[in-house]
Amino acid sequence: MLERGIKKDFVTVMVMLYLITQLGNAKEVTDTAAKVLGHAPRTIQNYIFDNQKYFK
Repeated sequence: MLERGIKKDFVTVMVMLYLITQLGNAKEVTDTAAKVLGHAPRTIQNYIFDNQKYFK
């Protein structure tokens, strides 16, 4: 990533996110998003449908 010109700070964050996932620390699904939003989160399909004009 660094060789492709991506900033070191971004690379560091991405590596840490991948590492956390690899170690299994992100395997639990929580209801935090629903609590914060006050409703169930949308699916990616619904998000894309609702915002399709931005994907064209």
